[in-house]
Amino acid sequence: MSEDLGNPPATPPAGDPPATPPAGGPPATPPAGDPPATPPAGDPPQAKWWESDTFSDDQRERLTANGLTVDDPLIAVQKLTDMEIAAQRKLSANPADLMRKPKEGQDVAEWLRENGETFGVPDAPDGYEIARPEDWPKDAPWDDKAEAGLRELAHKHGLSASAAQELVQFEAARMKALWDDAGQRQEAATAELMQNLDAEWGKQKPAKLAQARQAMAAVAEKAGLDADAQQVLADTLGEKSGHPTVMKVFAAIGEMMGDDSLGDLTTPGGFSTTPAEARAEIAAMQKPGHEYYETSNKARRGDLAAKEAMKDLQKKMAGLRRIADGG
Repeated sequence: MSEDLGNPPATPPAGDPPATPPAGGPPATPPAGDPPATPPAGDPPQAKWWESDTFSDDQRERLTANGLTVDDPLIAVQKLTDMEIAAQRKLSANPADLMRKPKEGQDVAEWLRENGETFGVPDAPDGYEIARPEDWPKDAPWDDKAEAGLRELAHKHGLSASAAQELVQFEAARMKALWDDAGQRQEAATAELMQNLDAEWGKQKPAKLAQARQAMAAVAEKAGLDADAQQVLADTLGEKSGHPTVMKVFAAIGEMMGDDSLGDLTTPGGFSTTPAEARAEIAAMQKPGHEYYETSNKARRGDLAAKEAMKDLQKKMAGLRRIADGG
């Protein structure tokens, strides 16, 4: 037994060496032959629909910002439709009907003119149709030059036709108020002058007015005024509608003419003659024996001298008739 312990172990029998256990060592070399096939990789992943060349970078950026970059494009369309519906409800208008605001730095008036069809701005100043107020006084002048200037300003500032008309109405109302006020003040002043004239002339007023009308007729005839012009002058001597200052002036002229102070301006009949006296004189002139009656008969029979004399007599008759008719 002791000998066995002190001697080395016996050499194992010759033959194949024992197989090395796999644990802890390198893996066994696979058998020689073809290497195993690499498993198929498959098709490369497809690009997303929003990544295709159909969309620009700006469009892809907008799709992403709005959360529309989902795998199913139909879902994106659905979301986009909902967004449009919400926008229309919020705006209460179709986006196609919306208008761009003025460009940066663009004059608002220019922008209004560019969109004139929408805002009612005519293409040119003469496109404004200005209507005069129906209550505009007939005898009040209308400033055509000012109206033309308003058209220019309205178009320059892009005003609509209705706005221009409102401005005209406003200014016309203001001018009419001034006109009416001036007329009222003039009427009040005339009424005061008439009261003063009534107090000054008293009972002589009818005779004074007759004298003024005679003077007016003489001056009008001397000036060669036609019937219409004479009527305009006559209206200024109306007892109720006439002007006191004009009455006093022509009454003074009549008094001067009655005194022969105006020489050639005197008219037949005399300017101190009253209407009643004029009617009496007319009646006397038409009776036999009077110069007018006898000369008139001779003129009708062809007497040339009588015809010439009748010219002055007829003027005298015409003057008397004006006096008889009250001027």
